[in-house]
Amino acid sequence: MAYTYDENKINRLQGAVEYSRRQLLPYREKRLHAVRQFVGANYTDTGSTERVPINLLEMAISIYRRQIAARRPAVLVRAKSKEHEPVADQFEFALNSLLKDIDFESTIQTWVLDAMFGLGILKTGLSPTGIELSGFEHDPGQPFVDNVDFDDFVFDMSAKRWDQIQFCGNRYCLPLNAIQKMKMFGSKTSEIMESAYSQTGEYGEERVQRIGTDGGASYGEQYYSPVVELWDIWLPIENVIVTMRADDRGGVDTKEPLRVVEWEGPEEGPYYTLGFGSVPGNLMPLPPAALLLDLHEMTNKVFRKVGRQAERQKTITLVQSGQEDDGRRIVEASDGDVIRTDRPEGTREAKHGGVDQASL
Repeated sequence: MAYTYDENKINRLQGAVEYSRRQLLPYREKRLHAVRQFVGANYTDTGSTERVPINLLEMAISIYRRQIAARRPAVLVRAKSKEHEPVADQFEFALNSLLKDIDFESTIQTWVLDAMFGLGILKTGLSPTGIELSGFEHDPGQPFVDNVDFDDFVFDMSAKRWDQIQFCGNRYCLPLNAIQKMKMFGSKTSEIMESAYSQTGEYGEERVQRIGTDGGASYGEQYYSPVVELWDIWLPIENVIVTMRADDRGGVDTKEPLRVVEWEGPEEGPYYTLGFGSVPGNLMPLPPAALLLDLHEMTNKVFRKVGRQAERQKTITLVQSGQEDDGRRIVEASDGDVIRTDRPEGTREAKHGGVDQASL
């Protein structure tokens, strides 16, 4: 079905995206809490607010990630006939070289890590010709596979199955100067303005990026080159990708799309998701971090209590009235010293507090 623009259609799309982003808000907030526990209190000032002496969450997720995505996948191409074997070998070499060039192993490892906390998302396509807009590993005209952060992703939350979604997409930033130089959006390029800096989502919620930054930057000073915040929305019914501006909150703007491109890739679209635990009647998976978090937090809560008990433990010397000199000599003596005491039975050592062995 061909795509035709009309204002009512864009308003409905913007409303549907707003609805789904609101439905995904609790998942984003719980993911942020889990990531803070994952990094602990010593990663940065905006990590966990309490000490995490036994990081069971990091230990489990690191083990899982190494088992699932230990190294770069290798492509094996086999020909059905002997005469095509040379072509198959060349094709196999070309594909493996491409995976190495685009650092595919790092992408897969991040994909798995994201899925541990919620939903892993990949975006595929061809890099535009001209300037390397999306990073130095994106050669013009070359296929790319990029991670999409869950904070910047949206999909149709009214659907019951993934093949029934009416839209999905992601928010991203591109350098303003590069867009203007390439005239990326034709005559509409001149209308594009620099985007405001924000570490919060549309509803004031903190993004995971907030963990690694203090949020103190003023407007524009954090960017060497000004950037523009955009949304790519894939519409399966029309089979097109619509590029739209982000509004001041970071949501989808209701202005006319900057660009509409027909999707010529696989019918599943440009986005690939990864989840580890299916939930009946829901598209959002149940991530391992959600299952491990209660045990992780309870273990650390008890361990912090045991630590406080150990800090309160003390050993003191008690003396009878009139035997203060004996007590002073005992306290000031070093290990192995010989000291005089007038009344040895008038002093004794006492311990108070200490770790509860059952809790330990």
